[in-house]
Amino acid sequence: MIDLKQEFLKFMSIIELKLKDIGISINSYSIDHVCFRVDNQKDFRLYTNKFKSLSKVYSMKILHDRKFYIFVLKIPLKYKGIEIPYIELSEPGGSDNYSLGFQHIEFHSNVNIKDLIKNRDKLDDLLYRSKKSNEVYLKWPDKITIKVTKKAIITKALLEDNPTIYLND
Repeated sequence: MIDLKQEFLKFMSIIELKLKDIGISINSYSIDHVCFRVDNQKDFRLYTNKFKSLSKVYSMKILHDRKFYIFVLKIPLKYKGIEIPYIELSEPGGSDNYSLGFQHIEFHSNVNIKDLIKNRDKLDDLLYRSKKSNEVYLKWPDKITIKVTKKAIITKALLEDNPTIYLND
């Protein structure tokens, strides 16, 4: 099992550099959650249990025939004064193959990221699945993705989508 704290710090420093490269500060938006990916069922079970043990509450939803978990951590992840209490974990599947580790971060804001990007020549190369006016997904060749939405996804996932919610003691 990888060291989650070290993996998270490494991931966040990469995110910070990617944002800086397009002219945005990591503090420009509220962070909704980070997503941890696995590439096989064995690791999915292992990290599901690991995140359950670190969580006070978690929810599970089936979407596209795959399980998606949202974990509310007992102790939030921290990076340069930023606290992130939520981790998403999705069952492997679909057309994308991801390496073990953190894969995306999701921010929410009423300001459109397209309007904030100062390095506009990089925008077209990075835009991915940005079909809705209220969301922008930027995806790099290394599959690290930054998502910005107008509505907090965790709020939607935990309160509006009627997931099964579990409380840990």
